[in-house]
Amino acid sequence: MEEAVLSDDTPFDWGTHDVPEDRTKSLRFGPLNLHFTRRAGEIRLAIRREGDPADLRWSRWAPGAEWTGRLSLTPAFPDRPVVVKPEDEFWLMKGAEARIFVRVPLAVRVAAQGSRERVLMEIPTAVLSDTWWGNPEEGELCYFLDTMARRAMTGEDFMEHLCACALHLVNRSPDDLLVTRIAL
Repeated sequence: MEEAVLSDDTPFDWGTHDVPEDRTKSLRFGPLNLHFTRRAGEIRLAIRREGDPADLRWSRWAPGAEWTGRLSLTPAFPDRPVVVKPEDEFWLMKGAEARIFVRVPLAVRVAAQGSRERVLMEIPTAVLSDTWWGNPEEGELCYFLDTMARRAMTGEDFMEHLCACALHLVNRSPDDLLVTRIAL
């Protein structure tokens, strides 16, 4: 059965949304398109990123009787630490402080509304590659992100699917410090 689509290009809209019966509502969060509908009492979700094939793969959720027919869409930080690599590494002189800004792609937390909120899934707005932070014997799996590590941000630097993180760096060591990567 072909589904009617309410909108293919509605820009992001954090908050609570009614889930339409037998029609698909679509919202865009940067490169991510989130589609949702209600059919035969189920919540159905599908995602498509820019460059993905047009076919949608739906996940199905059978909610409890307390479900209100609404979904909550909220921003979330990635589920693992993020290692950011400035495009241009820089030196932080001994005793110096610097404030830099990095932008990290958010995830969309999808939750069913009811007597209590039930998180169904978190969907990254962008797919990040994996990296390791630490040495071969000890460390943790992280995401990797190239960044400009700006010293200032202006209005056009803000985007709905990116979290602007202000980092205050302090070099308390007796030597100058080459900043090549930072784990968030």
